[in-house]
Amino acid sequence: MQWACPVCTYENPISYTACDMCGTERIRDPPGASGATTSSDAALSRTQGELAGLMKRVADAAAAARREFEGYNEMLLQLQQKVDGIETTQRETRRAQTTSIQHGHELIDALLRALQDVSNATTNSGHS
Repeated sequence: MQWACPVCTYENPISYTACDMCGTERIRDPPGASGATTSSDAALSRTQGELAGLMKRVADAAAAARREFEGYNEMLLQLQQKVDGIETTQRETRRAQTTSIQHGHELIDALLRALQDVSNATTNSGHS
């Protein structure tokens, strides 16, 4: 007598409590069952094994997709930090340029006043 592993479908001796090939624990027969493997039991076990394998592949694919998403999310966060840094630098540069322009205007105004004072002094000294 044998039982079919629901995961890998390997036919194991009835005395084994776990599959000799993959280690999956044996699904116990319901009370009153003979314990003998019939062709429909074997087909059911194979179908259950295929389903278990498919579910594992889906779970693995979902985990891989999650990891990939997390990687993309991390890249997006890094890009956002770079953009924020560039925007901060641009604001600081504009502030510095505005301050420099204001200082330049103040210097020009001071020079114009000084020239006006010199011009007035020259004009006044020529009339005396």
